[in-house]
Parts: sequence; structure tokens; C-alpha cells
Amino acid sequence: MKLKLLLSFFTLALLSNSMWALPHGEIKAKEAKSKIEVASATSKALTKAEIKDIKRAERQQARFEKRIAFVQKVMKKKYDAGIDFQDPVNKWMWFWIFGWGAGLLLSIIGAATLFSTGGFIWILGSLCWLFGTVSLVIWLVKKFG
Repeated sequence: MKLKLLLSFFTLALLSNSMWALPHGEIKAKEAKSKIEVASATSKALTKAEIKDIKRAERQQARFEKRIAFVQKVMKKKYDAGIDFQDPVNKWMWFWIFGWGAGLLLSIIGAATLFSTGGFIWILGSLCWLFGTVSLVIWLVKKFG
């Protein structure tokens, strides 16, 4: 999981610089095409090897643009489905999940602590469990009621 997240950020960082440069690169490519057409019209004709290189570069650029579009689509799909506390129904689901998670974590820490603060932490964990359970009931009533 951490490796996937790290690789996605690394890929995004590498591709973001390329994405910012694309419009500038497209302008230069259009200028280069027009220069080649003007140059070929006014001076010598392009050789077959030069034409082949230009076509190969165009195909590579088209493939790269498709890959960028795919990565953007995946990233948008992955990160748009985040936590939304503005939704009046689903915010209670997140309160439930976070409440039970905090309750579990604090209960484990409170049980593992040998000093007098362990009881206090355990009580806080119990309150988190209670908050999570109340949030679950509210979410169920709002979602299905």
C-alpha cells in the first residue's frame, strides 16, 4: 500500500512537469511542422529517413498523450472519492468509522499501559466507541430511514 502510494506520487511528480510543458511543446511542434513545410517548399525535399523520424516522433507523442490522459483519469477517479464531510448523510458514516478506529486504538493503548493513565486512556477509548456507535445508528437512520 505504501509502495503503491509512493510510486503514484513519484509518477505524478514526473508526469506533472511533462504535462505543464505539453502546450508549449505542442506550439513548438506546430511551428516546427510549419517550418518543415516552408523549408521543404523553399529548399531541398526531406529525405525518407527524415520523414520516417518525424512520423515516429509524432506517433510517440500521440502515445505519450494517451498515457498522460489515462494516468489523469485514474488519478481523478482515485482521489475524487475521498472523505466528504459536507454530505449530510455520509459524514455520519465517517464519524462512525473514525470513532470506532479511535476507540480501538485507545483501548489497546489503555490496556497496554501499566501506569495510572491507562485507565483514563481506556475511558477515552470507551467514549470513542460510544460516539462511533451513536454515529452508526444516526447514519443507518438517515441512510435507510
